[in-house]
Amino acid sequence: MRYTQEQLDFLQKEYRKLCVDELTIKFNAQFGLDKTDAQIRSTLKNHKIRSGRTGRFMTGHQPWVAGKKGLLKANSGTFQKGNIPKNKKPVGSERVSVDGYREVKVAEPNHWDLKHRVVWRQHHGDISSRDLVRFKDGDRLNCDIENLFLVSHCENAYLYHHNYNAHPLQTKETVILLAKMDAKVRQTQKESDHAE
Repeated sequence: MRYTQEQLDFLQKEYRKLCVDELTIKFNAQFGLDKTDAQIRSTLKNHKIRSGRTGRFMTGHQPWVAGKKGLLKANSGTFQKGNIPKNKKPVGSERVSVDGYREVKVAEPNHWDLKHRVVWRQHHGDISSRDLVRFKDGDRLNCDIENLFLVSHCENAYLYHHNYNAHPLQTKETVILLAKMDAKVRQTQKESDHAE
């Protein structure tokens, strides 16, 4: 159906005040038609009829709270300097991370470290960036020093590839030794390749 100039003028005038669903109702009542919102929207687009609304505040617009002092004030007293929240944990507190590792708060304001690494450092000193601390029994929550061992990234890759945690406890020591041997063989091969 072709729209008359009167209908297009009506849409042009009313679209400045009404949204599409209200415009459709008013248009159908005015002209005795049964157009849908989609048809009216399509007509507006095809005839490049714009509402003039941008969705932005115009320069000089006054917000509704202007001059209403105290209606929306800050939550005073909650974040005052020196205020200690009820859920603040002291240094030495423990929690379990989303990955299932036990963490310990090591410093303020909010510095946490993995407990198995903290325990290892207490007994054996620093851990180099090339090494990882693993659990003999595969339990990430068992941070007893007897359950921890140090591996290089290369050795860790071997253990991961050979599904270390699935091995029975009796064979785990052997798998660790195989990982260390495999890493040593790879390192020796690398060094001989570079020497040639």
